[in-house]
Amino acid sequence: MSIISPGVKTAPLKARIFQELEQKTRLALRRYASVHRGAGQHAQISTRLYERARKIVLDYLELDGNDYCAIFGTRRSLSRLNRSIRSPEPVYQLFSNDLGLPLGIGVIAARKSALPRGVPDQRGGGTVNLVSRNYVIWKEAPEKFEAGTPNIIGAIMLAVALQLIKKYGDIGIFQQKDASTSAFQLLYADNLNVYSKPELLEQLGQSAIGRGEPVPTSEGLLPFVDFDSAATTPTLQAIWDVACQTVRQPKAMQGEVVPLVESICSKFFQIPLDEYEILFVSNSTEGINIIAESLRQRGRSRENIQPTVLTTGLEHNSNDLSWQYVPGISVLRLSVDDEGFIRQQQLEEMLFAYNQESRFGNRRIRLVAVSGCSNVVGAMNNLRNMSAIVHRYGAVLLVDAAQLAAHRQIAMIDAGIDILVCSGHKMYAPFGAGLLIVRKGLLKLPADEMDEIRASGRENAVGIAALGKAISLLSRVGVDTIQLWERELTRRAIQGLQRIPGVQIYGVSEVDSERFAHRGPVLAFSLKHVPHNLIAKMLAELGGIGVRSGCFCAHLFVKQLMGISPFRSFAANVAMLLSPSQIKEMLPGIVRASFSFLNTAEEIDHFLRTLERIASTPTPPINRLFARFCNGTPRLPVTAGQRRTEALIDTVERRVYGGD
Repeated sequence: MSIISPGVKTAPLKARIFQELEQKTRLALRRYASVHRGAGQHAQISTRLYERARKIVLDYLELDGNDYCAIFGTRRSLSRLNRSIRSPEPVYQLFSNDLGLPLGIGVIAARKSALPRGVPDQRGGGTVNLVSRNYVIWKEAPEKFEAGTPNIIGAIMLAVALQLIKKYGDIGIFQQKDASTSAFQLLYADNLNVYSKPELLEQLGQSAIGRGEPVPTSEGLLPFVDFDSAATTPTLQAIWDVACQTVRQPKAMQGEVVPLVESICSKFFQIPLDEYEILFVSNSTEGINIIAESLRQRGRSRENIQPTVLTTGLEHNSNDLSWQYVPGISVLRLSVDDEGFIRQQQLEEMLFAYNQESRFGNRRIRLVAVSGCSNVVGAMNNLRNMSAIVHRYGAVLLVDAAQLAAHRQIAMIDAGIDILVCSGHKMYAPFGAGLLIVRKGLLKLPADEMDEIRASGRENAVGIAALGKAISLLSRVGVDTIQLWERELTRRAIQGLQRIPGVQIYGVSEVDSERFAHRGPVLAFSLKHVPHNLIAKMLAELGGIGVRSGCFCAHLFVKQLMGISPFRSFAANVAMLLSPSQIKEMLPGIVRASFSFLNTAEEIDHFLRTLERIASTPTPPINRLFARFCNGTPRLPVTAGQRRTEALIDTVERRVYGGD
């Protein structure tokens, strides 16, 4: 091991250390996708890299992985978790910012036996195995404590940094920074100003990191096709450049980024900063959990009123579970039709009954929390009309814009949106920063807690700068330009699916209907006689296409679409409790292909040809039975394509982290 004392490294050596960190992180970005959920090759690679990051942390702390668990999060989320751990033994914490890396990510390592049981402090996507109307089966640690999509790239970057610290024998190797760029230059200086909107759209598409990366298939190496943008999006070269530059800047300059990005966000969402507060959070899930905690605090101050949240049957778990376990809050759900649209008359009837006629005692609907765009069928309800009804009866409107912000223009004042949450990792900035935008005066939390929220979010200067750059680029392209292109891709996909025998499309399927204009680039479908998880596997192995199958953290709505009976739902709950590893793959589900402006018509056609091939391939009788009675199959074949994918995963892991 090379021992170098802090402060004596030469400029070339410092540059080489940062360069190595960036090169290895970029290798991970070239294969970036969602972890634990997607079926494509890149999702499998990202999952391996993310889980290996845990092992590297435990190795750095010299802890046994059989006894200890490493959990990633922000300083705030990990501090809250630490307070709930009851153990006489020490709990280990390590934060990127303390090492000189402004990633806003940390890790806590504690004995598995000491971790809290029951409902986690933060609830939402990724924390559950199964959700029914009256029952939730939580995942085990560590996923149970990492609500929402984690900061995957931040965790990988932290793990690489720890390896470099061990390599150079100096914990201070990332502390010394050289100021070279102003915050304004950082966010606005690029070579893209010469392009018109359509040209810029094409240029950004070509600059996507990971675009066209070859993956092994049964047809040999093919370019990877990312059709899982509803889960997470790749990043663009200009955004990655900003992230790299931010890492190298001193703390003072990193602080200058925050107000500049706040200004970018205020213009993009069309809000005055004197009326709204912008808080940087890790993802949409954290933002919604903060509002849930605030609502509980407001309820305490008015003991004669029981706050009630009105949400819908359409929601992602983040906008459902976040409310379910907050003391003093009751939850109602609006029904939605199978295309994902609510009846606005029902919305008004419920608000009238609770808030004006007081039919239900002291219960009052204080908050209406709705998805801006369904992550299952892409339905976009009319937010302006909803807000008028909500405000008429003295309630507040929260919009989960995780699936909306990168695809449609959101004018918050004009639409009457009081609270909005969104995630950078769905807006081409997968570096662990999201937004909670709230009308001033609505957030009721103690001053010390508000300070903790602000400080924790602002630690992620890299994520904030990347998100600011991403929003700036979306503004320059024009969300209307993006919308037109994504609508054509969706139209092409639906029309192609309608020609394949045995395909069932969920959501709006009439491309000439009025509702089609209110459908985002999210397409859910199933194939008669073929289990949903087998479809996803075959799309990857035959065509190099990454999609997602299952319930997409929207269990209640997917069950509605599939017509799952209460008895079958109850049976699935019991089976999951008794034998989770065997039952998980057999659970009901469908397939989702989701697009972004990075995708092309040629990729849509390739997807359709591959799916048509799957539909025409004879399905073994056992899988036909599973498709009919369970929808998913535990009998996924071990194929030569999977073995080649495993070899690719091993290769990428060695290149990012080195050998064992």
